[in-house]
Amino acid sequence: ANPSSQEIYSLVNRTKLYEWLLELKNPVAGSFQVSRDGEEDVRATYCALVVAKLTNILDARLCHGVKDFIRSLRSFDGGLGGEPGNEAHGGYAYCALAALRIVESFEKASGLSTSSQPAISEPEFLNWLYFRQYSMEGGFSGRSNKLVDSCYSFWIGACFPMINTVMNGSALIRYVLNYCQQENTGGLRDKPSRYPDYYHTCYALSGLSIAEHYGHNPGPRRKVDIRQTHPVINLCLERLDDVWDHFYPGEKVLLL
Repeated sequence: ANPSSQEIYSLVNRTKLYEWLLELKNPVAGSFQVSRDGEEDVRATYCALVVAKLTNILDARLCHGVKDFIRSLRSFDGGLGGEPGNEAHGGYAYCALAALRIVESFEKASGLSTSSQPAISEPEFLNWLYFRQYSMEGGFSGRSNKLVDSCYSFWIGACFPMINTVMNGSALIRYVLNYCQQENTGGLRDKPSRYPDYYHTCYALSGLSIAEHYGHNPGPRRKVDIRQTHPVINLCLERLDDVWDHFYPGEKVLLL
């Protein structure tokens, strides 16, 4: 018989996992490395915090300095980059905002005081997000003056529910379904003229879920029969509930 998800989760050595994450932590900058002596940026920081949150090992040591690091990523145009001084980028912006929400959820659950200085300027960030959705195509670009790309359906699209606002879900659904599907072979692509691949299929579908369940969808449109994913972690809610049940028995876990 196949093992249950609970049996699989029980194999995780949370003590060793926590020790390893601490080894990757830069206590001065607040960020994490992707591996020992590896790159150190907001992608690694987000991944480390997600792993810690899912397995219920998140604590003050892992969260220390993360807000300051995210604050250092702010760009002149309101977006967020991967490292201090980098150009604002949709994927990095998502990682920064989601990491911030994870830290804030820990602070709230622990009753810790939060900094009076915000890690990001939400009005400026929201303005940058809105400029990423192009009116003609309906899809999102990842950076200023770049073409739309279906993977940003999630990276940019999922930022909207994390700041409690909505984007044009109908336009995004139209772009993904009308222009990113490869009709003869299946799969989803970056944009017309490109070939489909697993990466763009994953994040285009994830973006469809965000558009369907969190977007502003006025008027007649194509309804998408797709499961709801969590914008901070990008797991469908049923699967996420399995994780919470195992690592947080009897607790109600909130992320937004």
